[in-house]
Amino acid sequence: MQEQVLSQNANEGGKGFGLPLTFFSEDTDEKKASPKNNKNLKDWEKAEKLFEEHLNKIEIPFFRVDQKPSTKCDVFKKKNICRPDYIIQTKNDYFYIDVKQRSNINYDKNNYKRFTIDQKNILRLFHFQEEFHQKVWLAYIDNLQNTDFYFVSISKVFEYFSNIITIILRDKYFDHFHEIHNTLVSNKIKHKLWIYIPEILFFNKLSFDKGFYKISDKDFYKDEADFHKSKWETTIDNMILKFIK
Repeated sequence: MQEQVLSQNANEGGKGFGLPLTFFSEDTDEKKASPKNNKNLKDWEKAEKLFEEHLNKIEIPFFRVDQKPSTKCDVFKKKNICRPDYIIQTKNDYFYIDVKQRSNINYDKNNYKRFTIDQKNILRLFHFQEEFHQKVWLAYIDNLQNTDFYFVSISKVFEYFSNIITIILRDKYFDHFHEIHNTLVSNKIKHKLWIYIPEILFFNKLSFDKGFYKISDKDFYKDEADFHKSKWETTIDNMILKFIK
């Protein structure tokens, strides 16, 4: 199985931190015990510890964002904005990461495995990205006994949520579509909707050099080259002959 870079660091948001560093605290807890079997940790705490282990293993620098209520600024409270859990650095940019521990379940006949997130969480993270011009990604872990993480940008999740809401509303509430749609995609709505994100939208690898990417089970570029070779026929050969004469 070969690693195929199907996508690189997505270009959402702006560059740099853009926020006072007092919002962040680097995790200095050097516990040697694995979080997998630590009975004193909740599942979300284990997921975050495993994410830190994963980042250290693949040599990606990171900061842990202080999530204590006392450190949340008034602007975030007023605008109902959620703080991501980590800031990581890759070769090309910085990313804000929110870690989720969720089961990756097949919910329907389409055989798509899906991760869940509620629309409130989507909107709070998306508005953080929009407000501060940063790149926000989600890191999901399905099984706490391993460190297989799945990554998706909050922009992609928001686009997915917005599109399915649009289709549903237009079919059923056409006369009030715009009013209802604008309410559902605002971060002030009180009702909670669970969104089931298909695994196909996720990246399954992260590295310092490549950023977020996918591993393909087949030789993606070889197949693509064979396809274009059949389309180009002798054209490319004639082009190359001009250079080597």
